[in-house]
This record gives sequence, C-alpha cells and structure tokens, in this order.
Amino acid sequence: MEQRIPHSSDKKATARRQARAARQSLDDQTRVQASADICHRVSQHPCFQQATHIAGYLPLKYEVDLRPLLSLAITQHKKVWIPRVIDRNMTFAAYHPDHPLTRSAVGTQQPSEDAQTQDARGIDLALLPLLAFTRSGIRLGLGGGYYDRAFSFMLQEPASAGPQLTGTAFAIQETDTLPRDSWDVPLQHIVTQRGWTTCR
Repeated sequence: MEQRIPHSSDKKATARRQARAARQSLDDQTRVQASADICHRVSQHPCFQQATHIAGYLPLKYEVDLRPLLSLAITQHKKVWIPRVIDRNMTFAAYHPDHPLTRSAVGTQQPSEDAQTQDARGIDLALLPLLAFTRSGIRLGLGGGYYDRAFSFMLQEPASAGPQLTGTAFAIQETDTLPRDSWDVPLQHIVTQRGWTTCR
C-alpha cells in the first residue's frame, strides 16, 4: 500500500494537539504571573508606547490574559479594539471594560453590534493569541483562519506599512518548526514572559 504523505492540515492538527497539551501543563499561578510579565513587557516597548490604535483580545481559557494591558492603554488615551466575529468574518470593535459584551459563535467575548469598528489597516499594534509559534514568525492558531483573513492584505504589502503583528504567548508555546500554508500571515514580533523577539 502506498504511504500517504501528511497534508499540511494533518500536520497542523497534530501540532495543535501538542501545543494545547503544553499550554495546559502550566499551573494557574504560573499562567497569571507570566501574563502579568507579558503585559509589562508590551507596555514598555516602543511599539506599544507609540501606538494610537491597539488591537488585543479577551482570553479564552489558558490564553495569555491581556486585560490589564488593555485597561492601561485606555488610561493612556489609546483606542483599544478587540475582535468581533460574525459568520466567518472578523472585524475589530471598540473595547472598554465597562461596556457590555456578547458571546460569539466561537466562544469569545466581543463588543455588541452597535460598537464602533475599525478597519484592520488602521491598527498600529495588533496583539494576537496563538497555540504555538516559531522565532521566524510562523503562528499556529485555533484553525478558524479569522486573523489570517483579517490581515491577508499584509501578504501583498511591506510589513512595515501595516500593523505590527505581535504574537503573545507563554515561552512553553515556542517550537522549532510549524507547517505553513500560503494564506498564513506571519508575525513580526513575539512576546513571552521571557522577552520581546523580532522575528527573523
């Protein structure tokens, strides 16, 4: 029988299982402290300090918690946006801790339908969740492709012309290699509790 060569989707499914297990191996105390360290590192970086429009996210279980950083950005009079998913499309809607949120079809908390929206091209710094990453900027997400579709324009334009795409992750989520498809948008930066890395 001819041996089947694994498709990239098979490789990604395997990588996701391994990445989930690694991320879930962190205890709650380690996760909370690492999230705080990541928020601090981002807040001290010029990409954050010089940004007017910042896209973040509200964490699903086991993800880096950026809520303190988003609150800090608001106190510094920056505009903060988080994903809003409708069908297969993701837009960015205005976020404030006091504003009402709804639950999306993928389980994330998101602003209500009447919240102001922002085109992805108008964002200065985009902080993205992930399951795994490489230092070269390959990002493995949950598999819905929402971020890749939202930032697909960056595959045709110079990276310096668009948002600074920055993955936020725990150091344990780093891996040497990951499968990548032609539609996968690479990251420019990665930040973990150990430091900020500009992808090579």
